[in-house]
Amino acid sequence: LSDALSSIKGSSDLNIFRGAFVALAKNDAEAKAARKKAWSAADPNGNGYLSVAEFDAWIKRTLLRSGSLTPYEADRTWRLFRPCYLRAHHDAADALATKKVGGTVSASTDDYVQKGEFRLANAYLCIYAGMLDAFNAVDGGSGGGRDGGTSVADDRRIGMAEWRAACANGAAGIRGRGLRGLDDVVHALAEVEDAAVGDRGRSGVGQRTFDDVVETAFHEMDGDGKGMVLLGEWCEFLKQKEIGDSARATSTPLGALLSVGDTEFNKAKASGFTTRLAGREDSSLKGSAVSPDHVSSKALDWYQEHVKELARSGSEELQKLKGKTEYVVPPIVYPVGAGTAGATSSPAAAMTLSTGSPTAGGSVRMPDTS
Repeated sequence: LSDALSSIKGSSDLNIFRGAFVALAKNDAEAKAARKKAWSAADPNGNGYLSVAEFDAWIKRTLLRSGSLTPYEADRTWRLFRPCYLRAHHDAADALATKKVGGTVSASTDDYVQKGEFRLANAYLCIYAGMLDAFNAVDGGSGGGRDGGTSVADDRRIGMAEWRAACANGAAGIRGRGLRGLDDVVHALAEVEDAAVGDRGRSGVGQRTFDDVVETAFHEMDGDGKGMVLLGEWCEFLKQKEIGDSARATSTPLGALLSVGDTEFNKAKASGFTTRLAGREDSSLKGSAVSPDHVSSKALDWYQEHVKELARSGSEELQKLKGKTEYVVPPIVYPVGAGTAGATSSPAAAMTLSTGSPTAGGSVRMPDTS
């Protein structure tokens, strides 16, 4: 885990920030003891729930007490990486099963980091800090401003001109970051350069160009298509590249960590039934495993075949299905010790759209996030 978190390269500021939290993300006896002490400091009221505000305040106190930073340097570092705290908290809070928080009107455990999610929260701090550090290097090129704020050029969004500049001169602005999404662009640009050298003097018709690679990557990052890449879009792009295609087991070590906190993916995988997405404005769902553009080929084949079956039978169930504002997550759950044979494949079990009854077939092994 430590090697995976340290694989993200960046500025000296990133190394300083990550150094304060990476030890708490490990899974050994020493880290567990340190994490127990840190949790008590982060959750001073002892209610077992760590809010965003408490998380933010604890990060600042941790940097102040690190011993290697002056109060000014600690405050500057806290401000510099503060844009990634909400995302780290949000993803970690989604790892464990959702339950209602007693004594509240509508709060759920997904609004808070619990003790069993604290190790993951520290890991996500290191990962998203690395993504933010790379973002700052492209956004204006000044690393987020001397005091952790924004200069005229650092406006917390990346335009095509800034992205193009980062990709120029051998992709100097994004090279060596240790993030798959950026490494893929660097490799694609290198292939373009190699092809240009090898085919010098030829027409070049049909070849990919620098502009092709740069613009394709930019438009993939620009989720809302408004011509600017915001930090949330940047992080989501890099996150999905690390997770890769779960059906083909192409996830990186960082992707394996990030998928634990991918709310809808894990809840759907654990229960084997549909997940309601209506009314959600959560950007972390974009490109998740239950959205149409990221569903596994096996799941998509199951879904299409089931719809055809309903159409042939003239079933009224088809009309109900078409009218739903939910995505079907086919029950391809693998129970512990049962292999694929134990997974439910009954259309009746899969069509529990309204009740959300879990798929039968045994228990499901969940990742250890303690």
